[in-house]
Order: sequence, then structure tokens, then C-alpha cells
Amino acid sequence: MLSSGQKDFIPDMDPANPIILVVDDEEQIRQIIQLALDKAGYECFAAEGGQEALDFLDQNPVDVVITDIRMPDVDVIELISRIRTQYQC
Repeated sequence: MLSSGQKDFIPDMDPANPIILVVDDEEQIRQIIQLALDKAGYECFAAEGGQEALDFLDQNPVDVVITDIRMPDVDVIELISRIRTQYQC
């Protein structure tokens, strides 16, 4: 959870309803995380891999990305780097 001093790092985030993107190539893991976040009241979307996540992000702003480390299509380091570069995070 962000402390009040950390809010400035995510200036456009609505603290009352952050939008979360879950990225994992394993369907069961995606579903479990998404279900838990939905039950906790978060607006949550899921992507099967790095490229699908990037495609989603092209059309939809999110506040938080939760990602698997190992995925077959896009390495997590590349995914994070592209998110930071393309979406100015």
C-alpha cells in the first residue's frame, strides 16, 4: 500500500479505484489473481502474455501492472522497459 509520500509517483491513479492489469501465461494463475482482486473491489483486467499486455495498454490506461517473470513471448525485463518508455511511467 502506498504511503502518502509515495502518491506522487502515480499522479493519475485514482486511489479509490485503481485499475490493475494482470499478465501471466498460466490461465489458472491469471484467474486466481483476477478473482482475488475483483473480490477486493479493484477493477482488474488480464493478459495472457507480454505482447497482449502491450496491445491492451495501447488502448486502455491502467494504474498497476502485476506480471509473471517468465513468459514465452516477451521477457519481463523487456515488458517493463517498454511499459516505462511507451507509457511514461
